[in-house]
Amino acid sequence: MSTKVADRLLNSARALNIMEQIGVEALIATEAQNVTYASNFWALSQWLRRGPQVYAALSREALEEKSWLIVGTGSLDLVATQDIWIKNVARYGFFSLKGSAENPAEGDWAMAEQKNLKELFDTPFHDGPAQALAEAIKHMGLAKSRIGIDESGITPAVLTELKALLPHCEIIPATQTFRQIRAVKTTAEVERLTKAAQCTERAIEATFAIARPGLTETELSRVFLHELIDAGAEPALTVLGAGVRSALPSATPSNYRLTPGDIIRFDAGCYYQHYRADISRCAVLGEPTTKHTRIYNAIHAGQDAALAAIRPGIPAQEIYHAAMTAAREAGIPDYERNHVGHGIGIEGYDVPNLTAQETTLLEPGMTLCIETPYYEIGWGGLQIEDTIVVTDTHQTLMTTGRHLRTINI
Repeated sequence: MSTKVADRLLNSARALNIMEQIGVEALIATEAQNVTYASNFWALSQWLRRGPQVYAALSREALEEKSWLIVGTGSLDLVATQDIWIKNVARYGFFSLKGSAENPAEGDWAMAEQKNLKELFDTPFHDGPAQALAEAIKHMGLAKSRIGIDESGITPAVLTELKALLPHCEIIPATQTFRQIRAVKTTAEVERLTKAAQCTERAIEATFAIARPGLTETELSRVFLHELIDAGAEPALTVLGAGVRSALPSATPSNYRLTPGDIIRFDAGCYYQHYRADISRCAVLGEPTTKHTRIYNAIHAGQDAALAAIRPGIPAQEIYHAAMTAAREAGIPDYERNHVGHGIGIEGYDVPNLTAQETTLLEPGMTLCIETPYYEIGWGGLQIEDTIVVTDTHQTLMTTGRHLRTINI
């Protein structure tokens, strides 16, 4: 448990500042994404299904020394084998594990993990998650304090029990507080997002390279997924539609066979070390028609205008209006969208959502997906989507061009 500050996912300074603004002495992460973000700890059971209770309790005072991780005993092996910056661990529930590992040889990291695990198993355990969290809060000296709890991951029964165990605590909801903190990314987060985006775009290009008439969408998707896994990423999103099916916003790869003149539209992504990609690239199987070119040029102009509008301090809605105006003027007079992008991070949709109503002000370090899709039933769909980080203007995380690909047949 030795994560360096530079590798920490949590934006500590931002978290402490927001905690002070809302007047809480601690924030408790309970949802899987928020726990990993807050602590660098990934709990297998919590990410697999809803229900398992894992918490990261962040102390406003002495963050390093007073924060706690609360886990089920059956997850202690993950605590012992991961780089987690939180030093204090409270466990709950019974789990049997035998043996010991004393004094591992220098450099024997596998046996060092075993020793860490044995030491964690030697600590006291609590009957359930509410008792473990309550004890951690007492150790933090906050049994009579105002605390924010991410209400999205803690079960109602556990929250009720916790309030009974801490009758003098004022507990307020904090899911949106975590989303606000997460909006501005750390260096470690941007590195993961960059890798995720670039793994995805390379997998898309590899898929376009083998596309030909007669192949099915499903066969194309297998190439895409194989490329992602080969790059060390995990599949997360594979929207792939060809021909008229490219007009389906959430096209699931099917047995539709490619024919000359088809659009191939990818809206896809992956997980890389728990961080998401969501990008889009399109190709035409053969020479694009006049309509292909007109529509694509218009949505390209819309995305260009959205990117040009990005700068710190502007409300997110300005990006939306810039994209709409440009796309309409460039060739789609009736172009309409509910949004032209969104934040991205450990979740696929982070703050802000780029809609006509969104007033959130852009800040340096926000990571955004900027997209301008066009869907027409009976014809097809075209889309461009890139991931950027807000700087004085913006910096792309992508390496491939935004042009419409032409696949020679």
